[in-house]
Amino acid sequence: MEPGIDGETAEEIQRIQVDADGDGTPPSQPVDDGTTPTVGTNKRKRKGRVVKNSVVWKHFKSTEKDEDGDFMASCNYCGTEYLQGNSRSTSSLLHHMRGGCRKMPARSRAKPAAMQRLLQLASEQGQPNPSVWEFDQGRSRKNLAKMVAGHEYPFNCATHHFFKVFATDLQPLFKMPSRTTLRADCVALYEEEKGLLYDLFAKMDCKIDAIRDTMKYIKHSQSRMEKFKLAASQEDVPYRKPAYDVQTRWNSTYLMLDLALHLKKAIIRYAKLDVRYPYSLSDEQWDHVVTLHGHLKVPYPFIVDMGKEMFLKWNKYWENGNVLLAVACALDPRCKLHVVEYYFKMLHPSELQDFMTNLKQCFDDMFNEYLLANTKASQSQTGGTAHASGSSSGSVQQTNTRAGLKDFLNVKKQFDPMISELDQYLAEPLDHCSLDDDFDILSWWKLKAPKYPVLARLARDVLAVPISTVASESAFSYAGRTLSPTRSSLNDESVEALICAQNWLRASVIDSGGQLGDDDEGGEDDDHV
Repeated sequence: MEPGIDGETAEEIQRIQVDADGDGTPPSQPVDDGTTPTVGTNKRKRKGRVVKNSVVWKHFKSTEKDEDGDFMASCNYCGTEYLQGNSRSTSSLLHHMRGGCRKMPARSRAKPAAMQRLLQLASEQGQPNPSVWEFDQGRSRKNLAKMVAGHEYPFNCATHHFFKVFATDLQPLFKMPSRTTLRADCVALYEEEKGLLYDLFAKMDCKIDAIRDTMKYIKHSQSRMEKFKLAASQEDVPYRKPAYDVQTRWNSTYLMLDLALHLKKAIIRYAKLDVRYPYSLSDEQWDHVVTLHGHLKVPYPFIVDMGKEMFLKWNKYWENGNVLLAVACALDPRCKLHVVEYYFKMLHPSELQDFMTNLKQCFDDMFNEYLLANTKASQSQTGGTAHASGSSSGSVQQTNTRAGLKDFLNVKKQFDPMISELDQYLAEPLDHCSLDDDFDILSWWKLKAPKYPVLARLARDVLAVPISTVASESAFSYAGRTLSPTRSSLNDESVEALICAQNWLRASVIDSGGQLGDDDEGGEDDDHV
């Protein structure tokens, strides 16, 4: 028997058809009711439902079967009818859709690849599980969004020429989305995963809240505190004042659970003394508290490793103090070098003396560079004036010589380490402005420019440097990898969607035993060009 274009044979059609009476008897099988002969040509056939497994039936409507099991299929667009039956395939209907119907919309016209379903073998517990696969544009776009979010690909990867060639070769029907559409798909993927996470949280029976509410309830009034003391004494439990946690700090949650377990007998006793107490916990719920307390007390090895890595990054960032930042702090006339000494002593007390010596030397070097630049600028102005008036009278030339001597003496005075601007600034008392007041440091140095001309220019340049740097962001934030040079224009919504979606997608792959394939695992991929 030749199979139809959709892969169904006449025997398969008969097997899945059900007769109109609903007794499960195929229409080609006679029903023995004692009056109908079971042999010969006068077989009685019942009406059956029309089989509509093929996609062509989205564009055709069928009539009821006659006594021979035949029926008519009518085109929804032009009304052309075709005789169908148990032994007839849908190839004629498919041919009509491909080019025979002139009234059918172009987007609905059948293509050979679009009208055929593929048979795939999906593995189920190690055993082949045959199933029918059909192309789905929406599903493919969602998988593309997963690829981009999960592997940190740029949104414009969908516009790369050879990627489009590769995707078209795999499935010509797939319409490659634009960069904007792909971004929207990634955000939609994030919203979908976030919704699933919210649903999971909503179904969780969180008895961290019952303990927290118990502590708040008892502490709400003095009378409840006195009654709780009575419950503790009756159970011979050393009294400790109830306390609840800060919900964003796991260490405080652990301390609250630890206190609750210490006061467990007193809390159970208190529930009997206070008829209005609404948070009674069952034995099973107390077991959950014990389990959660244990998890918070002893970190898992991967959490320990994570903490060690963070600590190494912290030390790497702070082990060499940022001297320029310390210079900027020293230029604050309200605290000068004292603020650096105070805070550095808290971080690295053993290295304080060396750091302060290095800071003072660096400060001196910077000041001398600005002083030298200022001196060269003054000399160039003096030289230009002398050159322009070289042909003037001797009296004018004598005046210029005296002016040059004056500038020379000022420079020598500034280079004297005992009376330099820097030493004078550091030696003067601190400014009387309070640290709590609004203080415009640039305006202060602008007013002090006549007194400290060189130091004022240095302060103007140093204080203009932003106080935050990219190094600290990338050291302690995962966004450093997300905001790569090719993705530096992402907005807040996109960054949140990509980071969260990637984390959830990767976790699902790892939990299912899969491999992400991001890291080199040996083999021919190790041979880089």
